[in-house]
Amino acid sequence: MISKLFIIRHPETINNREKIIEDPLKGELSEVGKSQIIIAVKKLMSLGITKVYSSDSLRCKELSQYFSKKSGLKINYDPIFREVNSGEWIGMKKSDVKKLIAEHKRPKNGEDLDQLMERAKIILYRLVKEEGNILLITHGCIGKMLMGATKNLNPYESDELDLRNCQIVELDLKNLVSIPILRNKKR
Repeated sequence: MISKLFIIRHPETINNREKIIEDPLKGELSEVGKSQIIIAVKKLMSLGITKVYSSDSLRCKELSQYFSKKSGLKINYDPIFREVNSGEWIGMKKSDVKKLIAEHKRPKNGEDLDQLMERAKIILYRLVKEEGNILLITHGCIGKMLMGATKNLNPYESDELDLRNCQIVELDLKNLVSIPILRNKKR
């Protein structure tokens, strides 16, 4: 069974800085984001990471490839770790999208917070079976859902959590049996 699960949000992108909703796969790093990689990897190297998973988005790959180069660990890429698909909301200001989310609206051709939370629970169910110290390189919204799921928060409460670019969070996995999707599943 997993010893520790760390998540890290990708480095800052230009759209993050401009507070614009980004495509799940794209995202050009800002100058700040490029400098965050070196600092983040230095911190990650001290955590005894034994296995790495990452979103296959460009902004996560830039961090994961640098970490792989320094650590010698293979990166396991998977689309399940991607950012929320905001559908028709891609390109909009985050402040406008927050208002739509508060009204429980869902983007056309995209995911809502309930769907994102279900994906987060599937991720946790999958990763909790791993051995060692696991690192997941991911995104802000899915990262907040992962954090919220370990605290038994609903998707809207989870969306209010804070996960900054290149912030490393160790998830507390002790309460995972209380997550409905994990309950009644054989480990």
